[in-house]
Order: sequence, then structure tokens, then C-alpha cells
Amino acid sequence: MKIRNKDFIIAAMIIASTLIIPKISHAAGNNIYVERVYGSNRYETASKISQRDFDMATYAVVASGEKYADALVGGTLAVQGDGPIFLTSKNAIDNSTLKELKMLNVKKVFLLGGENTISKTVEREISKIAKVERLTGKDRFDTANMIATARYKISFPHFENAMGDLSAAISPDAFADALTAAPFVAQLKTDADIYTYLNFYGNSLPPYMVIGGHKSVPKLSSEQYRIYGSNRYHTA
Repeated sequence: MKIRNKDFIIAAMIIASTLIIPKISHAAGNNIYVERVYGSNRYETASKISQRDFDMATYAVVASGEKYADALVGGTLAVQGDGPIFLTSKNAIDNSTLKELKMLNVKKVFLLGGENTISKTVEREISKIAKVERLTGKDRFDTANMIATARYKISFPHFENAMGDLSAAISPDAFADALTAAPFVAQLKTDADIYTYLNFYGNSLPPYMVIGGHKSVPKLSSEQYRIYGSNRYHTA
């Protein structure tokens, strides 16, 4: 498997189409290169990012391109599985996504959200290419738990009910904090004792780390440390 810049995948997929930067630029004297990755829409942009960073992948994640919560949490699952994350509309999946799944020879796709978010029609289309596991709960918090469990099982497939004791709490309304925190949380790889995942405030698992200020997430008795700035840019 050939993978480049895994941490770039999550954030760039959602924001690439809105960045006001040239396709390739060079900041003189700083040796900083910026590359724009984009498509005709958010779905094709996700496929373009996959094309840039992956030659093949065993796992892939497909999340709603119309509701952000599942995609933000699912980014950590994509990193754990060394695979890309794609977006889809509720009732139709973009042809560029299906083509990329075939090109990567993906064996398993994690589909995030219930049928009110991603229809059975989309699931059937994906199942023609790879095995599909739908991760959905009664609400976004429960779905986040299921995504976290799936992420853990990739590393420890023999522990069916295994869950770690380290989590990050983020407000369900603070999408900016969740977006920028996802690559950081995802790179804290699991081991036998500690498991980290991107979670939303309100979940039953006591959080160890909090992302965002006290206006976003109130003081929690179980928090060990908090990462935040004076605004979303400083927090990032």
C-alpha cells in the first residue's frame, strides 16, 4: 500500500474547494509549497484527494456530503484503516467515487449513518464493489461510538467488545474544532491500553481531552487537559 500525507486527507477533503490559493505556489524564501486539490463538486474533490494519496486501500469510508457530523468523526476511522474518505448525497453516489473504489481495489467500505442520511440505494451500489458495513446509531453521539468501536477493531480484530479509556470531547455544534482536531486525534494510534478517538460532548464515555473553549464545552470533571485558543483559528 502506498500512502502519502495521511493527515492531509481529512481536513483537505472538506475545505479544498473553498481555499483561495493557486494550484501550485511557492512562498519565496520560505520553501513553502501549496497544492490545490479540487474537483467540480465536493464529491469529486474527495475522489481527487484519494487519487493523489492512495494507490490501493483495503478500507474506505463513505459519509454524507450533506450532513457534516458523521464525516468529521469518520475521518479518524479512515486514518486508522489507512484508507480514503468519500462523500455522497443521500440518494445517489457520484460516479467518480465508484470508479475510485474500483481502482483502489477496496475490500470493505464503512458507510456512516442511517438510511435517512445515506439511502439503501447508495449502499447497494457500493456493495457491488466491496463489502459494506453500515455504522449507525440512534443519534450522532451513538453513531460516533460505533465509529470509534470500528476504528478500534481494525487494530484489535479479536476483541469484539474492546473499547479504550481515552477520548476527546468536542461540541456537536463546533464543526470547525472537530474538523481541525480530526487529524491530530487520529494520529494518536491505538495500543493495548489506550484508545483515542474523536468524540462529541454528551457521550457516555468520560473524555480525557477536550477540544475547544468553555463556551463550546463546559468544564468536565474527567478532563485532564483542554486544547483551545481565543478563536477557531488559534485553536487550530
